[in-house]
Amino acid sequence: MNTKDDKKDLKPIKAFLMRHGHTEQEISKLDKDGIMQLYEKDTRTETLNFLHYMDKDNYTAISSLDEADIGDFKLKVQENLENTLVLMSIIRDAFNDFSYADVADILTLNLKNVSMLKIQRILRIAYREFQENLLDQISMQLKELPIEEYKVIMGYYEKKRNDTMRLQNTITELGNEKKRQQILDMAHLKLLIVKDFMPDETFNDTYKEYLNNTPEKLALVGEILGLTGMYSKKYLQNIPLEELETMKEKIIANKKQDERDQKNLHALCPNA
Repeated sequence: MNTKDDKKDLKPIKAFLMRHGHTEQEISKLDKDGIMQLYEKDTRTETLNFLHYMDKDNYTAISSLDEADIGDFKLKVQENLENTLVLMSIIRDAFNDFSYADVADILTLNLKNVSMLKIQRILRIAYREFQENLLDQISMQLKELPIEEYKVIMGYYEKKRNDTMRLQNTITELGNEKKRQQILDMAHLKLLIVKDFMPDETFNDTYKEYLNNTPEKLALVGEILGLTGMYSKKYLQNIPLEELETMKEKIIANKKQDERDQKNLHALCPNA
């Protein structure tokens, strides 16, 4: 991590604050700590989750049932009842126009001769594929992000996978090249500022999604899990890498000590 000092250029931070509604007069009254606190407040409320790029009102789920579309969908389903793969593809595509509940209702009401268990299984698989396709589209649009930012943002959308309306609106937003470039530029700036100006704890907290899943950390977590069953994988992933290294060394040292104690005990009491 880079050393923080008073010689750091605050111009990028001041420019960021002014783009987010703060006046030059307001900023000029603040010392370096005040500027950093204001920046951190803004990034935590806006930048970290990127919700300010989206119009939250767009995410209200609206049933878009149209009789012509329903008729076309039902016909395709009826024509391909015997071909599960094609049927699944038809249902997956239907999620572009209808909600999960709408598709489930249409299938349930019109597939009288198909078991409910089969309908539910096909629905689950098709919906999962639909979600993965949406996430893949978002991923492709964000692949130029720094890896730390990419992991954080994709982790956020992975948790929102059931809100397909949000994912679809995000894809539309990212299709606007100017908007997408704004996101990329801000992400690069944010990473630079968090690394150079903020405490290590802030960096670790902000990019936990990335830091907890690096190959190096996962390998170390795997080694510790192989040495002891005292901790869960999730618990170990949340521990800083340096502390994990120390923990591993202590566990190995304790195991060696236990082995020596056992040998000494056996030597003293061979029949024990």
